[in-house]
Amino acid sequence: MKRIIFFIILVSLILGTSFIFLMRKLNKNEEKVKKEELPPLEVVGMVVDRGEIIVYTEGVGRVKPNKQAVFLSPINSYVERINIYEGKRVKKGEFLLKLQNEEVKAEYEKAFYNLKKTKASYEFSLKSENGDTNTLKVTSGFLEAKREYERIKKILEETEIYAPFDGVVGNVSISTGDKVNIGMELFELFDVSNASIVVELPNIEMEDIKIGRKAIIYQFTSGKEYIGTVIGVSPVIDEKENTGKVVISANSSLIPGSIVKVKIVSGEYKGRIRVPNEAILRRENRDLVFLVKNGYAVWQWIKKGVEGEKYTEVLEGVNEGDTVIVEGQFTIAHNTPVSVILK
Repeated sequence: MKRIIFFIILVSLILGTSFIFLMRKLNKNEEKVKKEELPPLEVVGMVVDRGEIIVYTEGVGRVKPNKQAVFLSPINSYVERINIYEGKRVKKGEFLLKLQNEEVKAEYEKAFYNLKKTKASYEFSLKSENGDTNTLKVTSGFLEAKREYERIKKILEETEIYAPFDGVVGNVSISTGDKVNIGMELFELFDVSNASIVVELPNIEMEDIKIGRKAIIYQFTSGKEYIGTVIGVSPVIDEKENTGKVVISANSSLIPGSIVKVKIVSGEYKGRIRVPNEAILRRENRDLVFLVKNGYAVWQWIKKGVEGEKYTEVLEGVNEGDTVIVEGQFTIAHNTPVSVILK
């Protein structure tokens, strides 16, 4: 009886173990079938080509006008008439401002009369005496009268201001009727037709900056983008700051004194095997890309060369004509089936 019970238990264990093994195998086969039946993951790819890689050096600079004029009040007076406002664009010779100048006019007439009087005295002495002309100019008072006349004339002319060049008005500090004191700053005029941007770059980056290179200028306030050209590179380095100055031509729309971001072309490399920067991943302190081979995403280590703003040169790992994944590569694994949309 005991033998029969033992035999039944043994058979039950064998059958149970076999059943469990069979079920596990069936589950694995089912998972394998399901995996094989999964649709390929849709990704975006690009064909690796040979092309140009552009490298930029970035910096921040200040816009400087081509010319700048500061207008000061020549007398204590009041603003009689004004034809300017902040940001107004004016033409050369255009009337800008007039100060009340009746007192100066009276002084001018007095100085003019005195000049005529002393000149007549000088000319009379010159005819009747054989003295030195320079001495006679002094003794007759003609020399001093001429100097005073020229001084008053200059002040009178400065009470009416006309634009000395085409430009933009800025830093206006007065309006009609305002009282002004001698030496007070009234406004400024900026010639922005050939404005420039001065950028200071670290010494190590100065070596690659050349005159004639393209520069992209970004205005912080508006977000607008302009194209400029490097027109000057300083031949010396500031020993204290270890920086050098680069001068870039600027668009006339830029405001003098404003701060802008610039990107200067520091290298142009043609005919290089390249991939878009977004295709490159970093794993285990190494660089890699996903290539598409026979419908699968394949993990491929690479060796980088020149790194540009949009593309990176690949020295080893990919060939011209390969398809590299540029979108969707962050969520896939090696040998994942993929469907590629070429960009």
